[in-house]
Amino acid sequence: MELNRRQPDWRERVRLWGAELEQAVLTSHRRRLHDSILGCVFPDGRADTLCINALLPLLHTSGYNCERAWIEWPPGNHPEDIEAARRVLGLVGSSRNFEVQGILDVIRRSSPHATQA
Repeated sequence: MELNRRQPDWRERVRLWGAELEQAVLTSHRRRLHDSILGCVFPDGRADTLCINALLPLLHTSGYNCERAWIEWPPGNHPEDIEAARRVLGLVGSSRNFEVQGILDVIRRSSPHATQA
């Protein structure tokens, strides 16, 4: 509700933002999403989670090329032990979404309750 109050046209802004995504520098485009489009309503981690789990997939189904952004985007909120797993794997620097998604998939597949594909 706060987003709708602060940015009533946020949906259209997301569409325009998505149209520029393929050519954009991700760091500045990310900041624009957080500040100008989402109106600083969400903390950065939550805004990143919203982006990779909802906005980018919805934009993709609407025909926008979001693959590079989804892969490289900061992963948003994730379990703390993911950072420990990154260190064990020798991954350094800022986390990227594809790393976290891969680690989560390995954890999911190795769970005794995982369904067999």
